[in-house]
Amino acid sequence: QSPMDAAALQLSGRDRDQALSTIANTWGAKDINAALAWANGLAAGNGRNQAIQGALRVYASQDPQAAAALAAQQPPGNGLNQAISAVASIWAGVDSSAAVAWIQSLPDGAPKRDALNALNSVVMQLSWNDPSSAANLLASLPATQDNANLYWQLASQWAQNDVASAVNWAKQLPDGTTIKQNALQAISSTWAQSDPSAAMAFALSLPAGNQQDNLLSSITSSWAANDLDAARSWAQSLPSGSTRTRAMGAIVSSWASSDPQAAAAFVSQLTDPAEVNQATSSLVF
Repeated sequence: QSPMDAAALQLSGRDRDQALSTIANTWGAKDINAALAWANGLAAGNGRNQAIQGALRVYASQDPQAAAALAAQQPPGNGLNQAISAVASIWAGVDSSAAVAWIQSLPDGAPKRDALNALNSVVMQLSWNDPSSAANLLASLPATQDNANLYWQLASQWAQNDVASAVNWAKQLPDGTTIKQNALQAISSTWAQSDPSAAMAFALSLPAGNQQDNLLSSITSSWAANDLDAARSWAQSLPSGSTRTRAMGAIVSSWASSDPQAAAAFVSQLTDPAEVNQATSSLVF
């Protein structure tokens, strides 16, 4: 036992777990078999699991397929689940397609579920500095409600940094799907914070239908919350029709949440029956 090992074992709680993980990580870069033998010899518990993960992470960056095989040798339980997840998160950064194929080949159960959750975390990490890679990884994952939510989060983050690229990506998603609706909704909401008129022009360029209607209402509400006068002027400049009617309803709904009396006074001045009905139903007292 080295002085470093002895010092780690004298620690407690998270400090001990982190020290054990660091030792195994450093050792695993040089001799994975020896590092795992040492880690497996520790007393069962979180410290042992952390040490195994530390060794596997560094090995996965060198040979993810071999690391995956070693992870699968862990006995069933939290140790196995965490080992599989550790390899999955590193492998995804090296070769996402191969990582997903490996995870999909795992039998259904906790290890596979936790590995997929690890990939979800990788998607969110990549969305900050490499959204295109995040999108490719996300597209390779199975369709679940959690993944549908990831499309929203990725789109929102991407739009903050490069709205044009985010829009191009979202347009290529399958039509009529929840993931496309989520992505477009997130982009529009984020875009509306910085340039609502441009966001509105984008929404109006989309095919008419429920998707466009939802986007227009969302952008209008956001615009009204940040600049009521500008949103109202834009809506009043529209020709009579369904778009103007929905816009008026969204503005009144947003306005009524902060000043219901003023919103009601505005509604009382409307003359178009459809706008009156839509705006009246949007009033909240």
